[in-house]
Amino acid sequence: MADRGQLERWAKEHDRAMLAVAARYAGPSTTAEDIRQSALLTVLQKLEEIGEVSSPKGLLLGYVKNVGRNHLKKRERRAAILQAFPHVHPLVADDPPPRDPRIDSVLSAIEHLPAQQRRTLRHMVVAEMPDLEIAKAMEVTAEAVRSSRFRAIQALRAACEA
Repeated sequence: MADRGQLERWAKEHDRAMLAVAARYAGPSTTAEDIRQSALLTVLQKLEEIGEVSSPKGLLLGYVKNVGRNHLKKRERRAAILQAFPHVHPLVADDPPPRDPRIDSVLSAIEHLPAQQRRTLRHMVVAEMPDLEIAKAMEVTAEAVRSSRFRAIQALRAACEA
């Protein structure tokens, strides 16, 4: 029967091997060190139940594998839940792609432009529509869209320089 001191010696002796095995099961929320420590804690709690140990390394690596598998299963269950219910909570859902901060400054600046120029720039900047689609949406020609865009950009540059 092993005692606590003997377990500590085994842990020091086989630390690298335990971390190497634990690294195979580590993920974004669980490190190899977490798995190793959980395995050592489990062995410590079951120390009295463990009889004679013929292979300390085998014993420790077995516990590391079991704890690692449990962490892996838990991670897979969480992923399955999140895929099935992505709307569960905003803190666990994927973040939306980052928005370009220049969009907000352009949107605030175009409020002072004439209506057609404002609509043209909104279609161009926010919706990222090409000229032909903007022309169809606004029911004008593509040349009118280009002209309106050119005048709007000139006005915005003048406003930014002032």
